[in-house]
Amino acid sequence: MLIEKYREIFRDSPKWRYYDDLFFYDNPFDNETVRESFIYTYFQTGRKESVLDTKIPEDKLRDIHSISTFFLGILLEPICKIPELKPDFRYLWFIACLYHDYGYFIEKEKNKYPPRKTSLSKLLSDLGIKQNLLKTDFKSLYSIETIKKYNDYCRKEYDFINHGIIGGLLLYDRLMKNFEKNKQNALQQNPNLDCNDFVYKNLHWSKSHEDFYKLVASSIISHNIWLACDDNNKKKYKNNNLDNLIIDNPNQRISCESDPFLFLLLLADTIEPIKFFSQYKHSCILEKLHIDINTKNEIIISVVDNCLQFQNWFDKIIDLKNWAKVSVEQFDKTLKIKIE
Repeated sequence: MLIEKYREIFRDSPKWRYYDDLFFYDNPFDNETVRESFIYTYFQTGRKESVLDTKIPEDKLRDIHSISTFFLGILLEPICKIPELKPDFRYLWFIACLYHDYGYFIEKEKNKYPPRKTSLSKLLSDLGIKQNLLKTDFKSLYSIETIKKYNDYCRKEYDFINHGIIGGLLLYDRLMKNFEKNKQNALQQNPNLDCNDFVYKNLHWSKSHEDFYKLVASSIISHNIWLACDDNNKKKYKNNNLDNLIIDNPNQRISCESDPFLFLLLLADTIEPIKFFSQYKHSCILEKLHIDINTKNEIIISVVDNCLQFQNWFDKIIDLKNWAKVSVEQFDKTLKIKIE
């Protein structure tokens, strides 16, 4: 069962715990108190709780989805063959994955942020983000101009604020401000401090971490930018000058080889079942499914309960092959995903 995989990962804490002094007695899937505090506590341990400063409504479903995606990504990480990342894969993964849907809370606030009246510039201003952030080179899969055009497409065509785009921008802004705040606090204790690389309250801070922040921010921005695979969407994209998001041949699909970190986020986010089966208790869903990697480095997803109406979820996962470089096969209640 998937719940047993999560418990196994939790017990093997070096797989998921970046900070030595981060500790929970129980895993978040078996203890509601831990579940409700898991995301905040992880960021707080790294003195990054200020990235969660936006006052937004609580959404328990999105939180448990993010935590589940976090553990699922750790389960699937070996198959993506992610190269060694500095400072550590776990560091980048917890920031990106546990934050990846944070902007959704802003997307839901349509009365406060009416999409068709709220340009990206206005939204940044409302959230206290300087406009020059839109000139930042995030080294993203997509250019900043494409990101702005896609954001306008979502607002004008579908009347929603893209939670991935605003979430990534918000994260980068808050991480940079958090770095500056801790630098100033450290300087008060030691005026001779090397401002570009220092230790403060047993944590390493470096100006070079800005590149890490760009990586996680760009992954969050990109994870909710959809490629056009069918004729209807291709026409809409052409009308909105989004031609570079149109897939005309299989080689244009997102690949694990070109951007493994983003690929893992997309893969785990797509497969993760709690968000899809929101009408069920999360513990019930995690007990009805198996997800594992076989000896051929294929992801095997199996439904073990005949009562679960799973085909729509399977269809969502099968659609991966249209925009990501994977092949997907279904055998009754089992899916096999192979990375190309």
